[in-house]
Formats: sequence, C-alpha cells, structure tokens
Amino acid sequence: MGFSNFLNSKLGLTLVGGILVGGCSMLLEARIAESQGKRALAVEERAVKIEVMSDFADGISRWLTLAQPVIKKSVWLSIAIEKNKLDRDFPDGRNFDELVVHYETIRGELNALEQPESLIAKSDAVFASEDLAETLGRLRQAIEDYRYRASMENQTSLLILIRKDYTESVQLMGLELQKKDES
Repeated sequence: MGFSNFLNSKLGLTLVGGILVGGCSMLLEARIAESQGKRALAVEERAVKIEVMSDFADGISRWLTLAQPVIKKSVWLSIAIEKNKLDRDFPDGRNFDELVVHYETIRGELNALEQPESLIAKSDAVFASEDLAETLGRLRQAIEDYRYRASMENQTSLLILIRKDYTESVQLMGLELQKKDES
C-alpha cells in the first residue's frame, strides 16, 4: 500500500479534503480580518480628520474674533505713542490707561487660545490635498501679516484675505472627506 492507495482510501480523501477546506477557510478568514483592519483604520483616520477640521474651523474663528479688537487696539496704541497723543480718548471711548488695561486683558485671552499656526500645522499634517496645503500656506502668511504688519490702512484687506483662505481651507477639507466617503 503506497501513498497513492492511501489517497484513494476514504480516510485519505477525508484527510486531504479537510486540509484543503481548512486551508481555504484560514485564507478566507485572513482576508476578512485584513479587510476589517483596513476598514477600521479608515474609520479612525476619518474621525481624526473630522476632529482636526472641527478644531481648525472653531479655533481659527475664535482666534479671529479676539484678534480683531487686539490688533485694532494695538494699532491705536502704537499711533498714540508714536504721535505722543496719550491724553486723548480713543475711538472706543476709553482713555489711554483704560485702553492699555483692556488691551492687555483681551490679548491675554487671545494668547490663551490655541494659536492659528498650530491649527494650520495639524491640518496640513492630517490632510493630503496639495490645494489645501497651498491654501493653508497663504492663510499662514495672511495671519502673520495681520498679526505683525497690520496698520489702519490694511487691516480690512488682510482680514478679507484671512477669511477667504480660511473658508477655502474648510471647503477643501470637506471635499477631501467627501472623496474618501465616495471611494
């Protein structure tokens, strides 16, 4: 009785059939586990992107809300100090000392927020779109210009640039999430 006779026997056929069915079952289970792992990873990646997008949208919006009066008052104070006109009332009705106290208070609140550069860097790291990276770069530059080079003349135009790039950034993040959903 050789090996071929063993394979032709009921025991041989059962054994070989069992091995084949078991092997196929293991391969199928491995494929299913791999697919489930990829799906879980995609769901987790999506959740992270949604959180980063939400933090970005909320954080930049809150920063802008506080930055506008801080920048405006900073410009007023700079002009007053430069022109040595510290004894007059400012456009918001405060005198110099009151304006300094108010400015320091709101500047402290602004500095307590997550800074836009951090929000932009997180978004840039999580999202893959080249268009978004370019828009975030413009937003970063516009915020830097607003923060450090704002004057009475250019405040409004800088805010328009920031809002435009901010809106475009959020839209591009949403598009990237939508494309992932469709695939």
